[in-house]
This record gives sequence, structure tokens and C-alpha cells, in this order.
Amino acid sequence: MCCFGEDVKFECTLTVTVETSRWLKDQKESEVPCHWQTKSDCRRKHALAINAVSFEDEGLYSVNVMNDTSEATLSVEDKLLFRSEDIHYILSVHAICKIAIPAFRDVFDKKFPPESLSGIIHKHKGDLVPRLKTNHITSDQWRLLLNGCTSQKLGLRLMVFLLRYIAKLNIKNILPNAADKSELADLSRIDYYRNMTAHYHGRMSDTDFKQCLKVIMEVFIFRVLTPK
Repeated sequence: MCCFGEDVKFECTLTVTVETSRWLKDQKESEVPCHWQTKSDCRRKHALAINAVSFEDEGLYSVNVMNDTSEATLSVEDKLLFRSEDIHYILSVHAICKIAIPAFRDVFDKKFPPESLSGIIHKHKGDLVPRLKTNHITSDQWRLLLNGCTSQKLGLRLMVFLLRYIAKLNIKNILPNAADKSELADLSRIDYYRNMTAHYHGRMSDTDFKQCLKVIMEVFIFRVLTPK
């Protein structure tokens, strides 16, 4: 029995050495979910770790090695377990949505004045269409751009897309050097931390949280609060 959101681990220790083991759920072999991690230590210890379990993870787990099987049942209790990593993640998402993205949008509106945005998009339509798929822009997002909108309706991905391919700003996918205080570096920082939280599956370490919050506040203070 474990709490909803808790990490669990199944382990199997063998008396013989084998190269691989096969983990099954409810006696079925399926594609391994992204929150599962399998590990073999010295080919005798085999483990399956499941991060942040949910009710969908309940079931009978088994490992099959050399036609021998070991089983254990996972039950998830209807009780939330909040850890510091969970709180860090929630706070970082809030900071990005309420502080970082508005600062990003402020820069975006200076590059693309709201009253001109629709015309600019249609003017560059031919340049944007070939880049939709590689930038993971959905058909619904593309229709939103074409039907006339302001930055208030655009998520960060769409704003980054337009800044990259119309304004020709080289917004990078890596964290810029801390000494670089340019506008472009700040845009890259916001995009970097937004992408990082999107792939953290609900948890963020204390170190990453402190760094994320520090960077976001520095960008906000410099870009929004500091008189120009």
C-alpha cells in the first residue's frame, strides 16, 4: 500500500547472473510508461521504480527471469502525499505563469504591437507554414494565429515561435551564461525554465527550484519593474 503521488520500487535479487529481466503488469507486457524506470545491478539485482504513482498504476507486478516469476501487488491509497519536491514544482509553475510569461509578453508586444500582430502573421504565413511540424505547432494553434489574436491569447510556445521566425530572434534551448543580461538571454531563460517544468512530471528539486525562482525574479525586476 502506498499513497497517491508516492515513489515505489520493486526489487528482485537473483542467485545467478542474467543479462535481462522482464517486468509485467497484470501479466501483460506493454510499452514502458515514462514514469517507470528499470535497472539491473551487476546482473543479479533487478529493480523497477515507479515515480509519482497514480491509481492507474495499481495492479499485479511480476518479473520474469529464466522462466521463473516473482510477483507483488501495488495498491494506491486515496490519500495525497505532498513532498517538498511537489510544492517546489507547483510554486515554480505559478511563478512562470504569473511572473515570467507576463514579462515575456511585455517584450513580445514591443516587437509585435497588438494592433499589427494579425497583419504581420499573414504577411509571413509562407515562411511559417513549413516550420509548424518541427516546432510542434498544432492545427488549433495555427488557426488561432490566423484568426486574429493578441499576445494575451498566445501561450509561450507560440510567442517563441513568432519571435524566432518573424523577428529572427535566436531564442536558445539552453540556459544562457549568467553574465549575459541581454533581452535575448532573458527570453531564453524564461523559455528554458518553462520547458524544464513541462518535463518534470510534477516534481522539482530544491536546487532547481531556487535557481528557477532566482532567475525568474531577476528577469521580472529588470524587465518589468526597472524604469527604462
